[in-house]
Amino acid sequence: MEEFDFHDRHGGGGDVEGLRALLRHKFGNAARGWRMAVAPHGDREGQDQSKAGTKVTGYSDFCLGLKKIGFSGNGKSCWNVLSKGTNVAWLEDLDPKLAVSLDAVAGAIAENYPGGAHQAWNDIGREHVARATADEFDQFLFDTELIQSPKSGSRVSSRQVFECLALSGRGLLSREEFRFLDHWAERRLGHHHKEPPPVKKPEEIHWSPPPPKPPHIPDLKDFRKHLEQRFGSPARAWRVALDIKAGGAMSPSEFGMACRQMGWNHPHMKLWSELVNEGGGTANLRGLDPATCSAIDTLLERALPAFGDLQTLWTEVLDPDGDGICSRSEWVKGIVAEIGLHSDAAGMIFTVLDVVHAGWVALSELGFLEDFIQPSVDEEDLAATLLSAKKNMFSSMSTGSLPHSSHQGDGFMGELSWGSNSIEATGSIHRSKSASVHDLHIGSTQRSSRLHQNRQYANCHKAKYRWMGEAAAAHTRSLNEGSAWLTLKRDVEPRMPTVGGTPLSDVFRFTNEFYREGCRRLEYHHEKQGSKAQKSPQSGSPASSQRSPYGSYGSR
Repeated sequence: MEEFDFHDRHGGGGDVEGLRALLRHKFGNAARGWRMAVAPHGDREGQDQSKAGTKVTGYSDFCLGLKKIGFSGNGKSCWNVLSKGTNVAWLEDLDPKLAVSLDAVAGAIAENYPGGAHQAWNDIGREHVARATADEFDQFLFDTELIQSPKSGSRVSSRQVFECLALSGRGLLSREEFRFLDHWAERRLGHHHKEPPPVKKPEEIHWSPPPPKPPHIPDLKDFRKHLEQRFGSPARAWRVALDIKAGGAMSPSEFGMACRQMGWNHPHMKLWSELVNEGGGTANLRGLDPATCSAIDTLLERALPAFGDLQTLWTEVLDPDGDGICSRSEWVKGIVAEIGLHSDAAGMIFTVLDVVHAGWVALSELGFLEDFIQPSVDEEDLAATLLSAKKNMFSSMSTGSLPHSSHQGDGFMGELSWGSNSIEATGSIHRSKSASVHDLHIGSTQRSSRLHQNRQYANCHKAKYRWMGEAAAAHTRSLNEGSAWLTLKRDVEPRMPTVGGTPLSDVFRFTNEFYREGCRRLEYHHEKQGSKAQKSPQSGSPASSQRSPYGSYGSR
C-alpha cells in the first residue's frame, strides 16, 4: 500500500497524497509542480521565476491547477485538507517537511547575507557563470555551514530544496530561481530583503535609415545655372527678362516679379541678398554675371587703345566686307585673332549682345558695350558724368533702336544703312520730356507697366528677325551685278519649263508632290539631252553613238 500510494500517478487515491504523487509524476517534484501548475500567479508575465508560488492560492486557482494537471480525484476533499478551513492554501500545506528545510536555508541566508540570495549567489562555486548544479548547491551549504540542525531535530534536505527552486527541471539553478528564498524568508520569517540593482542589458543597435537630408535651398549658383540653361547666359537674362527697365539695379519686388515670370518658383529674398553682396551693395549685372562683365572689360581694355572706338573695331575686324552684320563664328574668329581674347570669353560677349538669339548682331547692338566705358570727368561736364553714372553699364537692350517701318521697303541697302549707323547716334538715350510713351525706348523707366515693356520687347524681337532674315539672305547670296545668284534668278529660272506644273510648282506641301515633280523634270532634261545627241555630228567614236538617253544623269 505504501508503494502504491507513492506511485499513485493519477491521484487515484483522491487525497493529498495522490495529488503529490501526480505532481511528482508530471514535474519530478511535488513542490515544483505546485509552483508551476497550481500557484504560478505570482509571476503572471513569466519574467521573474522567483515569484512563482509566492502568492496565496484560492479555491478557484486550485481548481484550475487540478484541471491543468488532469487530477481525477475529489478536488473538494483535497482542498479542505490543504486549506484547513481557512479557504487559502500555501506550499507548506502541500509539503510540510519541505517547508522546514526552506525555513532553515532561507533563514540562514537572510541572517548571514544582508543582500539576501542575490549576494549569496556570488559565493556559490560555479563552473558555469549563470547556472549552478545540485552538487555545487550542496557544497555551498556545507562550506558556509548554513545548515544547522533545527530545534525540532529534523534533518534538512538540501536536495529537496534544490528541486523546489530549480523550476526548469534540468538539474540547473539560476540566480532568479535562487531568489525565491528571499520571498520565502520575508513571508515566513519576517526578513525584509532589498531588491537587487536592475541589470541594464545593452540593447542591440538596430539599423535605421539615415535621417533625411534637409531640402536644398537654391542659391545664386543654381540661379545662374537656370538662367544659362534658359537664356544662354545670366547676362543675357539680365537684359531680356530681369532689368527690362534698364535701371541698373533691381528692388526686391521687381526681382521677385521677374523671377516668377521666368519660371523661378523659389523664394527670392535670400537670392536677392546674395546678389546684393556680390554686386557691392546693389543687385546689378556685375553681381549676377561677373564672368561676362570681366570679358567685356578685357575686350575694351585691349580694343580701345588699338582701334580708338567701337565703330572702327566693327569696320576693320568684325565687318570688313561692309554687309552690316556679323555672325557668331565671324565674331569669335575676329575677336580671338585681333584682340587675343579667349574663344569662350568672346562667345559670352556675343551671347549678351544677341538679345533676340538670332545668331547675328549689327553695329547698333554694340551700343551695350559703350556702357562699360568709364567716362572721363576732365572731358565732360558734371551733368554728363552724372548721366553716364546713372546709365553706367546696366542698360538693357534699350540702347539703339530698330529701323523705322519706312525703311523696311528699301531692301538690303536700307537695312545696311541702319546697321552702319554710328554708336553715338543709336546709343543715345536723350529723350524730350514731351515725347509720348510709344516713342520711348523699351528700357525707359517712364513706362508704366511691365506688360507694356514685354509687348514692346516682342515687337523689337519680330522686327529684328525680319531685318536679319533679309540681311542674312543678301549676305550669303549676293544680288550684286554679275553674281551667279543674280544670273540664276534673272536669266535661268524664268526660262526653266515647269513640265506638268505651274509657276508655283516649287512649293510642295507633301513629299510625294516633290518626288513626282522631280521625276517630271528629270525626264524632261533626259529628253533634251537625247535630242541634242542625235542632232550633233558623228565623231566616229562608238561611245558617242551609244550615249545614254539620260545624259549626265545616267552616269550618276
